[in-house]
Amino acid sequence: MKVFFNSKEVELCDATLLSDFLSLQGIASQNGIAVVINNSVVTQKKWHEVYLSDRDTIQILVASQGG
Repeated sequence: MKVFFNSKEVELCDATLLSDFLSLQGIASQNGIAVVINNSVVTQKKWHEVYLSDRDTIQILVASQGG
C-alpha cells in the first residue's frame, strides 16, 4: 500500500495504524503537532484507532509561536 506523507510517497504494509506510522517516522512523541489525513484533522486520542488506507495523504503540521 502507498501513502503520501508530507508530499513523499511511502510504501507500507496493509493494516498500519497511524500511531505505528508516526513512530516509524520518529514523530509520535513530539509535542505541538497536528496530523491531517485527507484534509481531516485526527486528534491524538484517535492515533491508536485510525488505520491508514491506500493512497491516503498524511500531513504533519507543527505549531509555532509568533508575534
